[in-house]
Amino acid sequence: MVLIAQLATTGKRADLSQLADDVFQRLVDEFKAQGLTTKAIADLFGLSLRTYHNRAARPLEHGRSLLYERLLEYIRANSPADRASIEHEFRRDDPLMVAGVLAELQKCGIVYVSGTGKRTRFKFDARACEPEDDAPGIDELVRVVVFRLCPVSSGQVAATVRLDESRVDAALERLVRSGRVQSEVVDGVALYSCDQLDISLDAEQGWEAAVFDHYQAVVQALVRKLRNGQRAARAADRVGGLTYLYGVWPGHPLEDEVFSSLSRVRTAMRELRDRVERYNASHPVPATGHQTVIFYAGQTYVDEDALESD
Repeated sequence: MVLIAQLATTGKRADLSQLADDVFQRLVDEFKAQGLTTKAIADLFGLSLRTYHNRAARPLEHGRSLLYERLLEYIRANSPADRASIEHEFRRDDPLMVAGVLAELQKCGIVYVSGTGKRTRFKFDARACEPEDDAPGIDELVRVVVFRLCPVSSGQVAATVRLDESRVDAALERLVRSGRVQSEVVDGVALYSCDQLDISLDAEQGWEAAVFDHYQAVVQALVRKLRNGQRAARAADRVGGLTYLYGVWPGHPLEDEVFSSLSRVRTAMRELRDRVERYNASHPVPATGHQTVIFYAGQTYVDEDALESD
């Protein structure tokens, strides 16, 4: 788990979903070997039966996704590719799944088909894959990656957000031009940095950046605590987290107070950040010992009635 968490905080590509699926499936197999029922296994994971079945089916979906990528890449490299060559190249794959993915590629317009039978040819349509220059949230997502990893190169940002480097370069150019990101050349490589980041509550764009930022905060806290060898929480901890569960229902005298917890924490932390920034603006930052404290909070709820009905 520490390894997976550390991978998540690097700029390297890592298919963490596949790792998670492998761990999940191995646990399921072990529980089944011990004679546990499906309902008992779902309870151990804290899942409803419906959610458990969806989770168990994910490796199959992952395999279909990989086949989709392989077929698309083959047709792109060999366009137009005839049916015989595709059948030979993917002879070890399920022919029904191959046919289904080819139909999906045709339906979404990435591939168009001519001819019939063995003379059928599949041609890649590059126009269908052209990225939108004004995709909402791209600038904000790139900016938060720069904020977290700076100084960072364009290639490192592209690998982290899994976007084409040309789109990342365009976003970085806009961010530098607007002053939201700074750039400097070090040893012939352009490195980008960002010393301030704020996504307002009512922002219609930037949720991707907020999700990434929150995830990074949680993972960094977990990894630092594990690296420190801490196995218990203490009142004076500078690194850690907390989780509380509250059982409420309509008409409960504390329902509103419980559901407003996130709003109260947001307000308190925003006011504290403003006070810190006002102080820092009028006082020099020391040459050494400077630290950035990352505080995170989250809130959700579970509809117990819906779980029971599953």
